[in-house]
Amino acid sequence: MTAAPLDLPDSVQLALFTLGSLVTAIAAYRTATTGDPTALLLAASGLGTLLVLTTDYEKLEK
Repeated sequence: MTAAPLDLPDSVQLALFTLGSLVTAIAAYRTATTGDPTALLLAASGLGTLLVLTTDYEKLEK
């Protein structure tokens, strides 16, 4: 397999995942209070996309 499409430094990945997790938690709270799942759908989709684009599958296979 090939390396991750977004080859970001570990510190940048950590910052992005922390920010994405925070945004997802806020979106989950908003969904729980308003009943509108749109924010949670967008936040979770964005975090999942970030995970897929930054995962180095070659390291996982070893």
